[in-house]
Amino acid sequence: MARRRYTPRLKAQVVLEVLGGEKTPGGWPRRGVHPNLVQLWRRRFVDRAPEVFAQETTVKEYERRIRDLEQLLGKKEVWRSPSQETSWAGATERGGEGGARLRNV
Repeated sequence: MARRRYTPRLKAQVVLEVLGGEKTPGGWPRRGVHPNLVQLWRRRFVDRAPEVFAQETTVKEYERRIRDLEQLLGKKEVWRSPSQETSWAGATERGGEGGARLRNV
C-alpha cells in the first residue's frame, strides 16, 4: 500500500482545529488521518511556532551585518585600472606608476 501524502494546508487546518478545540485528534479518521499522525503534526507545529517570530529578528540581524560589511568594504576599497597587471608588488598609496591604486573612502 502506498503512503498517503497530505498537503501542508490540510496539516495546518487539522492542527488548528485540534488546538482550537473544534475537533479532537481522534476526530479525523473519516478523512484518512490517523490520530497518531495528528498528534505528531500538532507537536511539530507547537515546537516550531517560535521560529515564525524569530525570523523577523534574524532578517534584521542579517541586514545589519550586511550594512556593516558594506561600510567596512567601502573603507578598504581597492581600485585597479584594467590595463594594470594582477601583481600587487608595485601598489602605492597614491596610485603611482605600476600597481594597484588604493583608496580609503
